[in-house]
Amino acid sequence: MRAGVSVATLRAWERRYGAVTPARTAGEQRLYSDEDVDRIALLRALTANGHSISGIADASIEELRQLAESDAPEAVASVRPPAPRARERDRTLAACMRAIAAHAGDELQQLLLREAVRRTPLDFIEAIAAPLSQHLGDEWAAGRITEAQERVASGAIRHVLGFLLRALGSPAPERPRHRVLVTTLSGERHENGVLMAAVIAALAGCEVSYAGADLPAAAIAAAAKRAHAGIVALSVIDATAPRIAQRELAALRSALPASVRLFVGGAAAALIDSAIRDADATRVESLRDWHHQLVGARG
Repeated sequence: MRAGVSVATLRAWERRYGAVTPARTAGEQRLYSDEDVDRIALLRALTANGHSISGIADASIEELRQLAESDAPEAVASVRPPAPRARERDRTLAACMRAIAAHAGDELQQLLLREAVRRTPLDFIEAIAAPLSQHLGDEWAAGRITEAQERVASGAIRHVLGFLLRALGSPAPERPRHRVLVTTLSGERHENGVLMAAVIAALAGCEVSYAGADLPAAAIAAAAKRAHAGIVALSVIDATAPRIAQRELAALRSALPASVRLFVGGAAAALIDSAIRDADATRVESLRDWHHQLVGARG
């Protein structure tokens, strides 16, 4: 492509982060405008200069230009050294990435389990699991790790999040704060984000049912009914198929009782804002926002 980005990387940027949304022909062929090409070129230059694609994917083209202009050597030199806790986190994340590079899945899992035990669950998710998952996506999109490495690493993260969810167990009170079903819509196969949401819901005193990933609307509605769930939480990651997510979300809203509340988060949730509004759902901005929503709401 003339913006200097390989097709594989560009598809990953589109699918995972919604970094660019080209028009499509009737046959679903992508049509990139001149502005799309300029945007991709800016993203390429900024990621080459150390920026994370996940951190800049949703910036406007004007913001990308300003960021590129501000990326002078003196600006980089003025950055303060990280605090001790940040340095410790960075060392842990670096050790995880070395294990991933070496295809050492068992070593990675042990590293993650150690951190999960020595930290609070929320700290583990915010400091280790979430940034590692994000970094994995960036590295895979840039072609610096293989799909096999990404899958092994995601599996290790998923295993440890499942361990945390089981360890937290059911809430002690007879009546939990909420009964929450967590899952992903049909076509959404990434589980780690929604598992993080499940752990946080358990921390907030909710009774959590995890239904797995990639479920059609009818199956989600049936699972919510069996679990007596008052809340259904969804993660939307795949930025290449917003029409599918919109259709599935509308179908789910129709299949659920009006009393069941819908929450939608994830990297691609912003791409279906209109569908979220039409479904009378709440978009979750972050994992911490999700915790606040659960603790602040009543039901």
